[in-house]
Amino acid sequence: MRGAYERLAETFALRPFVYAPTHPVAIDRARGWEDPGFPIAFPGDNPPPAYEPYTLGANYGRVRVMTLAQLEQVNRDGSISWQDILALDLAPTDVEGVLAAVVTGGRQGELGHLAVRTARRGTPNAYVQNAHEAFGPFEGQLVRLEV
Repeated sequence: MRGAYERLAETFALRPFVYAPTHPVAIDRARGWEDPGFPIAFPGDNPPPAYEPYTLGANYGRVRVMTLAQLEQVNRDGSISWQDILALDLAPTDVEGVLAAVVTGGRQGELGHLAVRTARRGTPNAYVQNAHEAFGPFEGQLVRLEV
């Protein structure tokens, strides 16, 4: 890993340049290294922000608070509507169908399917820490959401 880090560090000018493992096996291995010779940033070292916008915009819709498992079911049966503002516990890889907006309780990759698809459509999209708690009181209500 040190050799790979050194070669990459020659190429990337941005600093600080750190190894940031995300896979559980890679994290466990890196935690066991003694003096690896390069900086390592582990998940949780820096707490996530409370809010992170992905697609700016505003829209009206009815709030639907759901888990990823529930989202899979509504994706299968086609019951997502352009009038829905989804408040999800975690970030899905994708959402089929057109919706009014989406808020996830897990951070999204900027080039993930969900972020790219919502950006192409101009659909408001954001990460909100504890999305279920934040949007639970509005379940089923018509709201205006601005990201």
